[in-house]
Amino acid sequence: MAAVIAAGHQPVAGFSRRMTGFARTLRDNGFVVGVGEILDALSVAEGDDWHKPARLKDAWRALLCTRAADWIRFDEIFDAYWLG
Repeated sequence: MAAVIAAGHQPVAGFSRRMTGFARTLRDNGFVVGVGEILDALSVAEGDDWHKPARLKDAWRALLCTRAADWIRFDEIFDAYWLG
């Protein structure tokens, strides 16, 4: 997420590409994530809280986790992908 967070309130260039990569990472880990979920996640990121990783993680967890097993593993995958 450090690469995504900038001083302003607009995502830096390449955010959509990074989000697509994140969706691929989730699918590679057994999550059921389609185009609709990606678009919804991008919409959430356009809100005022996108630059706050904890709030974005909470919103995306609720959006992208369809099973209890997803919910349990989401934080680790999010942190590894966005926070390194």
